Amino acid sequence: DNGNVEVVVAVIDTGVDINHPDLNDNIVVDGNDDPLGFSALDNNATRNGSDKVRGNAKGGVPGPPDKGDGGGGGDGDGPTFADDNGHGTHVAGIIAAEINNMADLANDAEGDASWTGGVVGVAPRASILPVKVLGASGGGSHEDVAEGIVWAADNGADIINMSLGGGFSETVQAAVQYAANTMQVVVIASAGNGNYEGSGYPAGYVESLSVAAVDQFDKRAGFSNYGDTVDIAAPGVSILSTFIDRDDAGQTGEFLGGYGRISGTSMASPVVAGTAALIKSQKPGWGPSEIVTQLLVTTALSNLELAEACMDIDSLNPSYAGKLGAGRVDALAALGPQVSTPVVLAVGGLGANGSTLNRFEFGSNISVQFSHVMDSDSVMDPTNYQLIADDDGVDGFDTVSYTHLTLPTITSGCRARGG
Repeated sequence: DNGNVEVVVAVIDTGVDINHPDLNDNIVVDGNDDPLGFSALDNNATRNGSDKVRGNAKGGVPGPPDKGDGGGGGDGDGPTFADDNGHGTHVAGIIAAEINNMADLANDAEGDASWTGGVVGVAPRASILPVKVLGASGGGSHEDVAEGIVWAADNGADIINMSLGGGFSETVQAAVQYAANTMQVVVIASAGNGNYEGSGYPAGYVESLSVAAVDQFDKRAGFSNYGDTVDIAAPGVSILSTFIDRDDAGQTGEFLGGYGRISGTSMASPVVAGTAALIKSQKPGWGPSEIVTQLLVTTALSNLELAEACMDIDSLNPSYAGKLGAGRVDALAALGPQVSTPVVLAVGGLGANGSTLNRFEFGSNISVQFSHVMDSDSVMDPTNYQLIADDDGVDGFDTVSYTHLTLPTITSGCRARGG
């Protein structure tokens, strides 16, 4: 599945180079067939340049090269939502850089036979809605971010990606709640590059999906935030994507053909946004609840399978076990049959709010009753359930009798955590 043009992903960032040859056919257009987008900076010039919110690229974007007339912005010839930094264009490419367009790219390289550039986004058939809330420096204000969120929600966004972060803001929180709850938009944001436990905002709001970064070996990126507020992880180290220097196609330089490698949770968030776009393309009737559940549960289930080989994200990151969300996103699994949120039943130890629950003595009989409602797309064997036990130093589960329950083998060493 390559996505669907009807699925709209708003990139709330520094703008987007709408003329980039790997993006130009995937930009949302209005009724006049003109590119559709928005710049919150135009509505209040006094806020332009504020640094209350910044993009979450590690170390920042290396700086915009010559923009020419390629839609990079800054020369007065491009749209108001043009990218004069590069960060937003890079994010947009991760989500929806075009597929099967090598002829167009080669033509843009102006006949340089040595040029073999081009990338493909996670959802290369999805549509990008550019929303500019950060200036050329990569900084912006809470007010502009909030305005951009509301505009995107009101103008057809199915998914919002925010690869940016700052402190808590009631204004931004209200905008996120409006998008997620009122307009039924999936809101995804980068957890932050502070290397601390917790998420920046807007990722830290309950209505947002917070994304941490891992490297190509599924190890936590050294800069990435982590903790209980993180929902999911995705690749975010040295990610190749589109950049605004399209005039240098075929020439030597750091950004060959308007492409570059950047690291950050800014790069991880659009991987998840692209995966959400694939799910939405496959299930156009699904809302945020179904899409987020599909993302998180399929990721968690993939992680459980990897646990047997000690390759789950907790085993690979023992110092951050349980602090990288459901695991590394699995796009293939997410496009499989619909899954349901697992039923989690606390029968001993501590409750979710820290309250003390009864511990059961050896030999106790435990009776658990629950119901499960399935729709036509759900896959579940009603006679075969699993109990997945976290190892608290008590390894007695395999001696207890169960009725109509398949109990996985509990061994020492690597195995699934929680359940």
